[in-house]
Amino acid sequence: MLYDLTVIKSKGGTTFVCGFCNVPGVPALGATDKAELRHLLICSKCSRTMGEWLTLEDREKELGDFAAKLARPA
Repeated sequence: MLYDLTVIKSKGGTTFVCGFCNVPGVPALGATDKAELRHLLICSKCSRTMGEWLTLEDREKELGDFAAKLARPA
């Protein structure tokens, strides 16, 4: 599930940045217990959750689809 983030594309690849701070996100794990474990993307400045997923595969697919959607011409 994506929250507030945007994509910056460059020759080096794709960077997902916080929609508030415009700084890159960092991967993290979050949970109050093992049953709630989630893969997160957190803003490295303000610590907002930019997205969360049950699996790494879900994260890669959703972020890839999101980046591809933004790369398409209008």
